[in-house]
Amino acid sequence: MTFHKMLVPLDGSEQSAGILPYAAQLAASLEIPVSLLTVIDPDASAVPERFRSPDEQARNDLEILQRSRIAEVEPAARRMLGNAAARLSNQGVTADYWVTKGVPAVEIVQAAIDLECGLIAMSTHGRNILSRAILGSVTDKVLHTSSVPVLTTTMAMKVDSPLEQVNISEAFVPLDGSALAELALPHALDLAEKLSLPVSLVNVVDTGGPYQGLMDDARYVEVDVEIRSKALEYLRKQSDDMRAKGINVRAIVRDGNPGVVLTELLREPRGRIVVMATHGLSGLTRWWLGSVTEVLVRSSADPVLVIPTSEQSSD
Repeated sequence: MTFHKMLVPLDGSEQSAGILPYAAQLAASLEIPVSLLTVIDPDASAVPERFRSPDEQARNDLEILQRSRIAEVEPAARRMLGNAAARLSNQGVTADYWVTKGVPAVEIVQAAIDLECGLIAMSTHGRNILSRAILGSVTDKVLHTSSVPVLTTTMAMKVDSPLEQVNISEAFVPLDGSALAELALPHALDLAEKLSLPVSLVNVVDTGGPYQGLMDDARYVEVDVEIRSKALEYLRKQSDDMRAKGINVRAIVRDGNPGVVLTELLREPRGRIVVMATHGLSGLTRWWLGSVTEVLVRSSADPVLVIPTSEQSSD
């Protein structure tokens, strides 16, 4: 499975530019071009009281005001994108850039379709001179509506930080035993092969919720051991294809709350890319991968690659 082109939304903020080092490394390693995008939201600025009347004249005046605002910020947007494209070019990455107007999340998802991008890479927050909080709740909406994978990061880097300072050194794949969660595996394999990464397959056995309190301590321990054994067997089976292709794979099984445990595992060291599907309820460990994905998108110090549910029908 190959990512053939990457879309990177930027809004002029340092936070949004924090995705650029990851975009640069991935694009260079995968040998794919990048399209940079800024969405100017005409409704982002406060509307003066005199334009809030429902009459036709007020609507016309508001449209004129919005066109004027767009005309003011579009040159700045193009300069910002041009500078970002030049930085990527210095890293051997082919990049073009686009400016559009409208509702940011809608425009980003549509741009990925129109520009035939197989991956969207964006920071999870950012405030700027071009719009208000274009990347924040916007990222959530893109994650829930995009038909292509979305790479997110919460790391806030300075706009002038060297792009080569980031080094992705491992693919980290949480699995819950469901077929839907396994949608992440082809993507992890592709990244492992192209970036020469080792892979960690991780299952967190959430035995506390379903089983604790329903049996005596001795039986609880017995069930816990049995479930952990099955989880390890499952991970080893999933790793067979990767090992056959020369990928270094390790299986990790832990007990506890999945979101908490995975966050702790990702705390140190940094340098991983988390690859996971949006959701999936497993018969093996009984935890919702969807809610865990949201936890990691917000808390992981490492980038998280989210594979959309819609890919289930295409694999």
